[in-house]
Amino acid sequence: KESLTPMVTEFMRLAKAGLSGSPSSLKMIPTYTGRVLGTEKGVFYALDIGGTNFRTLQVQLNGNGTVSEPLLKSFDIGAERMRGSG
Repeated sequence: KESLTPMVTEFMRLAKAGLSGSPSSLKMIPTYTGRVLGTEKGVFYALDIGGTNFRTLQVQLNGNGTVSEPLLKSFDIGAERMRGSG
């Protein structure tokens, strides 16, 4: 079983760089929530629309500081939709 630690570390480095205005492959828009306590429960979603992809993330917070396996899906937007009239 692979460790997610290197991926999380790199993601955090890129996110911090993007939020501070430094060069990063992650284009970040600052949004703020309250401090996470680890007692949160429920299903949460994140949506991201980039230049060519629409990505969705679903994660279940278990309320004891753990999360269930995240479900990530990516969809190609397609050139026709990117140049649509709307």
